[in-house]
Amino acid sequence: MPLAMPCVSINAGDSGVFLRSNQPTANKKHPVKNNPIISPILSLFMGRFLITALATTFILLGPQYARADLLLDFTGGNANTFSINTIAGWQFTLSSPVVVDGLGFWDQGSDGLVNAHDVGIWNSANPSTLLAFTTVTTAGSTAVPSTSSAGLWRFTDISPITLSPGTYVIGATVLGFDQDSQIFSATTSLFSGATFVEAMDVGGSTLAYPNPAPAFNDGTFGPNLRVNDVPEPASAVLLVCGAILYLCRRLTPAQKQNS
Repeated sequence: MPLAMPCVSINAGDSGVFLRSNQPTANKKHPVKNNPIISPILSLFMGRFLITALATTFILLGPQYARADLLLDFTGGNANTFSINTIAGWQFTLSSPVVVDGLGFWDQGSDGLVNAHDVGIWNSANPSTLLAFTTVTTAGSTAVPSTSSAGLWRFTDISPITLSPGTYVIGATVLGFDQDSQIFSATTSLFSGATFVEAMDVGGSTLAYPNPAPAFNDGTFGPNLRVNDVPEPASAVLLVCGAILYLCRRLTPAQKQNS
């Protein structure tokens, strides 16, 4: 088989014979990457470009919380309350994590709360520890519409906490014959991944983990939670960041030492 030979042309000039080959030069230097003036400037520019591009990408495409929503809402039901001081609430399960950023109480008639209500959350696996709590009053809360025409919710902000999949209880203090009624026997709707388990209550005036109350398992709804989905990293962020890093690697001058 004939061997391919490099093409060489011979030119005769006044000062001698010159050989010119079509073979690539082994140590040919890049006119920009090896320029002692342009190279440092380009490195500085690309570094700042990378930081700015990554920051902008995360702001525009990064994980964002969805609009805050109610863990539970209802229609129908009857307004009633307890004859003694009680911590009343309900147990629920989560199949996916949620972020809780507010605790609330039902405002029957949408005319404001007469009394202050302490509201707290417990993990049923560790009922002696309150995960979060606050006091809900008319003045210190935000009104949130309900699917029920009988009233609305009043929520007080808390420092956001994440509830992992599991079983939890929310309860609130109510006075005997409290003028702030709770709702019984309602038709409920819950946030995606949440399931109502049972009603809970225990006598008392301060927050304590309540006991199952099967007599009210059609619902004892006074306290409530305001929740968001836990965001996942957007795949678009990863793709854009990868493209930016690749571009910067291609354009940033290589730091090579001449041997």
